[in-house]
Amino acid sequence: MSFPFHFIEQKTMSVEKTKPGDKLVCKYPDNGMRSDGIQAKKYLQLDKEYTVEHIQVYGSRTEVALKEFPGELFNSVHFMNKEDVEFGFNYAVQEYLVKIDLSSNVNLDVHIYHEDKPELTNKEIIEEALGYVKNLKIDVSEKDVYKIFPKRKQV
Repeated sequence: MSFPFHFIEQKTMSVEKTKPGDKLVCKYPDNGMRSDGIQAKKYLQLDKEYTVEHIQVYGSRTEVALKEFPGELFNSVHFMNKEDVEFGFNYAVQEYLVKIDLSSNVNLDVHIYHEDKPELTNKEIIEEALGYVKNLKIDVSEKDVYKIFPKRKQV
């Protein structure tokens, strides 16, 4: 059995500063839950600008209504504020898939997205992945990591 975890360090829209009438840009249609991605791909276009109708903040989720799609609510993690895109927060990231063996029948896939420098070392990738897993209160160590797949993703 394998469990995928995505730990994404991306610049998404600012819930605090965004207000009705502001412009958002769809930058991350794959973010959120699977159903969020399906809905985003049905309605939104990558790098297209949209206008905020209203925002609804919940405990662990924020939904955005767009003037272009009345009656539809989108997960805020799909968007960046237009001014952030214009000021250069639109960057390429590195993506790594780290395979961790938790027991004889459970594996954990950790996706690491990194923006700070051209290449991470395997040690840095492992440390970052294990840090996220330990935050979930799962006991892991370097010996549990059995594969790292470097991947590239443009955002």
